[in-house]
Amino acid sequence: MSGLPFVQQPVTPKTRRCGNAQSGILEFPVLGGLTVGESKTMAKIVGNANAVFIASAKCAHRIAEKEGITIEEAFNLVNTSIQGQALEGKAEEAAKRNEDDIDKLRELCVQQGDLSQRALVIALVRSRLNMPEWSEVDDMHGVLFQEIAAFGVEEQNAEETEAAEPPTEEALKKQPKASRNGKRSITTASVGN
Repeated sequence: MSGLPFVQQPVTPKTRRCGNAQSGILEFPVLGGLTVGESKTMAKIVGNANAVFIASAKCAHRIAEKEGITIEEAFNLVNTSIQGQALEGKAEEAAKRNEDDIDKLRELCVQQGDLSQRALVIALVRSRLNMPEWSEVDDMHGVLFQEIAAFGVEEQNAEETEAAEPPTEEALKKQPKASRNGKRSITTASVGN
């Protein structure tokens, strides 16, 4: 990104330390969101991000046909069951009759969540620690893994950016201008400073 002709440069990132004396400590730049490369790495590792939704829809369809209820009712039953929330009356009875399908779906959700968490840790280490081939997450200490994963979730949640303050005229004068061929040129305001 350093080659881009920003009107206002990004802020210098703060850092976040993950781990402890026993696990080792790693320091990550805090960027306030995932980079495009991190998201791409995660997508490659996770694969079909819609797998749980598709499996949920198929499960709901089977239950709807078997129980004689609407697909919406079946989908709500499936989602409520997967989340471990209590069902009552006919919904509870239907969930019990379809327990095997719901348990398989719940297991898929857990697997997908674990895979997503692993992908997030791998993407952060590869990108922010400049280790593009790293994937040794199985050898990582549990505390270090959990702290990096929690940091990654914080970064994902921080992607709603605040509106940037417009730069001052003085700041604009100090910025290098991009020429028509995309290369930087020096402004007269910055010569002699």
